[in-house]
Amino acid sequence: MKAAATVEKLEALAQFGVCQPPAEPPVTSTPRPGLSTSVYKIVCEKRTLGLSLTTSADGLIQGMFFVEPPTGLNVTTGIYQLPARLTLPPGPGPFPAVVLVHGSGPHDMDETIGPNKPLRDIAEGLAARGIASLRYTKRTRQYKPANITLNEETIQDAVSAASLLRSTAKIDPARVFIAGHSLGAYAAPRIGQADPKLAGLILLAGNTRPITVLIDEQIKYLGGTPAQAEQMKRSLPAAYLEELAADPVPVAAALAMPMFILQGERDYQVTMEDFKRWQALKGTRVTLKSYPNLNHLFQPGEGKSKPAEYAVATPFAAPVLDDIAAWILSIRPPTPPSPPGQAQAARRETPHATQIPPGHVSTCPKTRYIPHPHSPSHKPPAKAAAQLMCNLLFGGEFGRTRASGKPKLFTHSAGSVVRTTDEPGFSERIHPYNAKLVAIHQHHLGFPASFCHPRPMWVTED
Repeated sequence: MKAAATVEKLEALAQFGVCQPPAEPPVTSTPRPGLSTSVYKIVCEKRTLGLSLTTSADGLIQGMFFVEPPTGLNVTTGIYQLPARLTLPPGPGPFPAVVLVHGSGPHDMDETIGPNKPLRDIAEGLAARGIASLRYTKRTRQYKPANITLNEETIQDAVSAASLLRSTAKIDPARVFIAGHSLGAYAAPRIGQADPKLAGLILLAGNTRPITVLIDEQIKYLGGTPAQAEQMKRSLPAAYLEELAADPVPVAAALAMPMFILQGERDYQVTMEDFKRWQALKGTRVTLKSYPNLNHLFQPGEGKSKPAEYAVATPFAAPVLDDIAAWILSIRPPTPPSPPGQAQAARRETPHATQIPPGHVSTCPKTRYIPHPHSPSHKPPAKAAAQLMCNLLFGGEFGRTRASGKPKLFTHSAGSVVRTTDEPGFSERIHPYNAKLVAIHQHHLGFPASFCHPRPMWVTED
């Protein structure tokens, strides 16, 4: 390495003020035979950073870079160790968790763009909504490899991060998701393909058209010329451009896992034309939503989106965080089949009752009357009986009804749960597979499946 380059980089360190000698051992790796890379945590007055030194077997410095400082937690893929940060909600867990995957470029773990840190905003916003996350420094920032593929740039490390989350305390290993932004969203179906154990995918501003088309559109949008677009495309390896020309929609269509695809309608980098192509997947497994006033970083604004918006510190839109959290919390992993001989025991030991936290207030919905087939002409029951049945219908293990008697639970021989009260003649059955509540009158006089009034009927107690 040229001595002048080393001096220049050491002089650049002075901008961060007085720095202390490393107090911790470095994180080391062997990028290739004969070379060793050590990353030191340097604490300065104005910033803490990582100093990466690559040396040859004879002790000479071959490379020196400022990188992300070690965090004590790494996403490891082969020889690559990427500083990572786990963000947890308060409480004991286990929590659903999300791996946050960056867009294009050598990003830090926050995906810092000007004063904005979208991935940090997402991590902190999800934690406030009961969801954990893991974010990490991108390999192209920490190691600066040349001629890298999408698999090496993004997919491998996202799979490693998901594996790390599954083995982490307080994390529900069956509820680990991927949330990718921009290039990370484009790569998300391939990440899901590489890791079928994922609980689901969240795609934020993911393109469906080739990167070369996006470059042409962006340059034109910003007032540039076709020659400038060609120059930008020539700066990228041809093999990489070819890889990013692949259509992600068929890959996503072949996956069994649920997906949530989100798009800002003011985004000029990945546009609504890309979002329209994702709509071919819309169905029970795939949810799509667009936001009229958001740009590529999911920042609110008005009118035509411009790059200057990225230079203004604007947090990631809270309504999007609300939607992501609600979607994650709605996804439940499939129940694995019981081993032979244990199915009956499982049904006896695990009643399929609604679990309702203390302090929750339930509102009974408007419903219609369904007479029993043995007495189709039976009239709706009296209001008092309807209120009792409504309480039972929404009462959970942690609930107490305001009607007379506490609920009792026992297992039906078919695997359903029947809940009764001390009041004679009333019970209800909860089917374990479709969760439909079927009210049954013990004297076969015909009771409705549900007939509750649209107002709070009970609150649970500690």
